[in-house]
Amino acid sequence: MHERTAHEHGRVLEESIAGLFSSHGYSVTRNVDCVGRSGARYEVDVRAEERDVLLPRTVVVECKNWAQPVDQQVVARCALMRDDLGVAQAILACPAGAGPAARSAATAHGVTIWDGADLAERLGAQLLEELTRRSGVATTVGLSRRVGGEPAARVVRTRARGLRGTLTERVTDIGDAWLGVHELEIELVTPRGRRGAPAATRQWTTFEAVTGRALGAASEPTPVEEVELDAPQLPHAVGAAAIGGRIAGSVARLADLTQPAARARHLERLGADLIPEAVVELTVLAHRTWVFPVTLGLVRGRDAERIVVVDGTTGRLDPALGDLLTSRVAGIGAPLGWAAVLLDRA
Repeated sequence: MHERTAHEHGRVLEESIAGLFSSHGYSVTRNVDCVGRSGARYEVDVRAEERDVLLPRTVVVECKNWAQPVDQQVVARCALMRDDLGVAQAILACPAGAGPAARSAATAHGVTIWDGADLAERLGAQLLEELTRRSGVATTVGLSRRVGGEPAARVVRTRARGLRGTLTERVTDIGDAWLGVHELEIELVTPRGRRGAPAATRQWTTFEAVTGRALGAASEPTPVEEVELDAPQLPHAVGAAAIGGRIAGSVARLADLTQPAARARHLERLGADLIPEAVVELTVLAHRTWVFPVTLGLVRGRDAERIVVVDGTTGRLDPALGDLLTSRVAGIGAPLGWAAVLLDRA
């Protein structure tokens, strides 16, 4: 019997939900790109429009056929999409259910959750069993790998170059991997307006889990999906709680600093964590960890080695991440099965 991949699991759930709405007279589209009132773009798994002349109603459905329950960040993004698109209702279809925090968030945001019991009632127990049948490959949530294997390896090999076309370096090891990413939901309080009245905003900031460096910040959670762990995971040397404590402590200490030089150094560190200078209060509301696809190559010269990183979502090199991982080359090489490195710079 064919065992479905994580991508196929998601597609079958989308098709089943679309068929359900269609059978009840809705006009249905799948995987449609929509632009919200803010200008943000969303890929809607299922969009169903009720054909009522007087009161037409549109429903959007996010399908998360994951092996584990969805978290509150998924719920928050679903609510944000509904509000930005201006539709009547958002449904989160998740056969594995939702965690307690996610259910509380769904109640607060007005998002409807269809868990395994709900889907069995609407789609039938047999179909639900087929939807949730898993292969033996472990899964987690993250961003899908779009470029890997030999295409990514070719990009790595272009970095082994020397002067005037003479190779002074060689690529000794190449492999796909998964990089852990911690995403923190942060509430920031900053002064606004001429009177400097405090105003709170939310920011979702991502940090790689090997060294704890900030990767990016956004006004909404990252849209992750279920992925199969078909390659080694890089070791998590820094935890989400430690990162949250670091940045919250830095903001708290900033108020006690009076010397300009000390404040400047402190603000520089906060800037590296993508925290705005004007912040007066910071609270980490929640965090989650997901995986990011990369391809790593070990490039060796006469007396040194370095790691080259290819972003698995774009196929492009990431020199900054390569420099960071090079500083942990000994610890990274072991789970990838690389030969002993020349220098231990961990």
